[in-house]
Amino acid sequence: AVVSTQSPNVVKEAFKRILSPYKPGGYGGSGPITPQHLLIALHHIDGKAEEMKGIIAATSLCFADKTIYTSEVLAVVLTQLLEVNPVPLLYMRGVIQALS
Repeated sequence: AVVSTQSPNVVKEAFKRILSPYKPGGYGGSGPITPQHLLIALHHIDGKAEEMKGIIAATSLCFADKTIYTSEVLAVVLTQLLEVNPVPLLYMRGVIQALS
């Protein structure tokens, strides 16, 4: 996965640019992907064990940004992920992060 091969700073900057329209004070337009779709897409990456560290780091960046990933946004994401069969591997980790 591309996420796992990039430094955390590169991934953080990419997320910042992708999600900037959704931040308070952003230009209010739509970005290339919604915050919900980004987090759902990260959960759907079928990574090997060595790639999971990068995927976990990327999802953690999302959960850390409380201005975009509000409790309402996380509720939508987690509900949609729960409807997937099979439930994504990182789902329970996401639930724990959302509650903390």
